Amino acid sequence: MRLISIDSLEEGMQLGEPIYDDYNRLLLGRGVSLKSEYVSRLKALGLPALYVMDADTSDIRIPQVIPPAARIKAIRNLTQTFSTVLESVEGFRRMSVEAARQNIRAKKFADTFRSLTGDAGTDRVAGDVDGLIDQVMDRNVVLGLNSIKTHDNYTFQHSIDVAIMGLLLGRKIGWDRERLRAFGIGCILHDIGKTLIDHDILNKPGKLTEEEFIRMKAHPTMGYELVKVIAPGLGYLVPHVAYQHHERQDGSGYPRGIAGDNALGQPRRSHIHDFGAVAAVADIYDAMASDRPYRQAWPPDRVCSLIGELSGTHLNRRVVEIFSRTVAPYPIATGIRVLNGIYEGYEGVVADVDENVLDRPRIRLLFAPSGERIGAIEMDLQVEEDIRVASVRSGQPDAESLGSSAPPVSQQPAQEDRQAGP
Repeated sequence: MRLISIDSLEEGMQLGEPIYDDYNRLLLGRGVSLKSEYVSRLKALGLPALYVMDADTSDIRIPQVIPPAARIKAIRNLTQTFSTVLESVEGFRRMSVEAARQNIRAKKFADTFRSLTGDAGTDRVAGDVDGLIDQVMDRNVVLGLNSIKTHDNYTFQHSIDVAIMGLLLGRKIGWDRERLRAFGIGCILHDIGKTLIDHDILNKPGKLTEEEFIRMKAHPTMGYELVKVIAPGLGYLVPHVAYQHHERQDGSGYPRGIAGDNALGQPRRSHIHDFGAVAAVADIYDAMASDRPYRQAWPPDRVCSLIGELSGTHLNRRVVEIFSRTVAPYPIATGIRVLNGIYEGYEGVVADVDENVLDRPRIRLLFAPSGERIGAIEMDLQVEEDIRVASVRSGQPDAESLGSSAPPVSQQPAQEDRQAGP
């Protein structure tokens, strides 16, 4: 199968992966032949891309880090948790940032939250993290693209993907299960502060006003306060994932502008904790590689390249080193273009990736430079050492996913930093 833009869908194409609605109900199963009305419905759902398959790509399979059933269950429980928090703090959304924070700290929503959740609280979310840990214990790399997110379910898909990526990185760092569990729960809840931000602000296509920008940048602090109240028994480190996932090593992040030391396992007061440093990398990768209503996703190879460029300044150098050995810059089933040699300009799909050489995949060319379909041509980039390739995506750079008050000048941000929101 191969990943294609929703705008490139044609009637009669065969669906490669099942499609679910925002309530995780099956809409279309794998192998369904797409009719015109299906295509229209999928576009209306805000789905940016999907997987299709044909005779030349039917053998290409998406490597799932976790089973689809586990993802669906985690999303369902997380959706319920966020919805309950949202209902509990609804009145706070109309308050100023400081007034909302004071009410959260005073636990003025705690009774409502407990009455809606009963004894369960955040237990379901914690149980899902236990399941995610079981799934990643035997995984060393990410060979596929993160989940394809619709506009409406972005928050929950993003939170799950950040947790999966964070747990993989944490395992490779050497954290024990107890530490992984605390970190994973923190990752799943890291954006819960956005329940206090209006949907129109989160998805606003234009520049944010000063007031909107202040509220957007307050979500880590409000998330920190919320997690402390709804999950008091999970330990003091869990809320710090929400608190620190936008802090940067050079002190340019928010909400406190604390700096890091580009190391791991050497805690220092008033410095970014390891949880914040790892979460920052996982959050930026998934946010920038995902389509949003106000901008297209970056190609995954460009995201990986940028993360490397931010090493030591925005992002913890040690974490980035581990990330570069964990994430394939050319995920399986994504589009690829040849940049030089006799097949310059030809396009195709990533057919396979060697776990030991993540940046030299095996590719399958399917289209001539003119766009004409050709007989499949296989090319192994470990053998063709001089051939250069690039992902086929058209996303443009902006600053919102960097989460810094001062993004690198070279990035030429297209709009105000808002940090990718749900």
